[in-house]
Amino acid sequence: MIGNTSSTSFHFTVDDKEVRQGIPTDRNAWQTGDGTNGTGNRKSIGVEICYSKSGGAKYYAAEKLAIKFVAQLLKECGWGIDRVRKQKIGAASIARTVF
Repeated sequence: MIGNTSSTSFHFTVDDKEVRQGIPTDRNAWQTGDGTNGTGNRKSIGVEICYSKSGGAKYYAAEKLAIKFVAQLLKECGWGIDRVRKQKIGAASIARTVF
């Protein structure tokens, strides 16, 4: 997040071709809009999809890759699907701890 002055960040972004990591998962990202002490920002891993639905085929390819990535991350961490929270259209948060 070098040079980011907007106070927003993410752990991962996904487009139609790849997943990129923005910051380590053990650091807070500011992607949920729930404030400085909100559980979304403080206790989740943010995964952002780079395209809106108006992106057509690229959006749907990115969404498919994001689903595979989130499933892989859940498996690696030994977490269930109950950890996934819908943030807003085109984004997901994965709870690092049980809320």
